[in-house]
Amino acid sequence: MPASPSRRMLLSAPTGGDRADVPTQLQKLRDRVDEIALTFAQGTLANRPPARTAGRIYVVTSTGQLFYDTGSAWRSPVTEPQPR
Repeated sequence: MPASPSRRMLLSAPTGGDRADVPTQLQKLRDRVDEIALTFAQGTLANRPPARTAGRIYVVTSTGQLFYDTGSAWRSPVTEPQPR
């Protein structure tokens, strides 16, 4: 029976009585971390990588602009005012 999940990230862990299955446990851990981890990068706007990995965050160091990757485009979480 697995131990209680970790408090902050809800990661499971085997107990001393569990049969060792390291590849399966590592795959479960990898899958869970991939679901909840945030990927963060920073640099110039010109060096921002192509959008293709949903959930990434990018900060433009010269301006402090924040963008997030939707998987198909970089978007700003700040809504820009629309001209009237």
